[in-house]
Amino acid sequence: MFFLYKILSFLIEILIFGMLILVILSWIPASSITTSTTARLDTIREFLERIYSPILEFLRGIVKPIELGGKLVDLTPGLFVVLLVVLNKILAWLLLPALVIGH
Repeated sequence: MFFLYKILSFLIEILIFGMLILVILSWIPASSITTSTTARLDTIREFLERIYSPILEFLRGIVKPIELGGKLVDLTPGLFVVLLVVLNKILAWLLLPALVIGH
């Protein structure tokens, strides 16, 4: 069970890392970067958006953006990361009880 948990935990960490990269890329204005770098970053951003868009769109149906200082703030990437952390804790609780109870 420990090996299964480690694999699932690693996949969750990859999803969290990818979401953080997507959020950071969304903050970088395209005009502040050279053309070749922009093309590479756009490719990475498009790849990550294909992965995360269905999840984020679902969450946006539940949690609407909030207005702060006249601007809309999308909280769904943060919510997604929190849900992944909670999922990781639940998996640890389900798959590692022998390690916790047995010692």
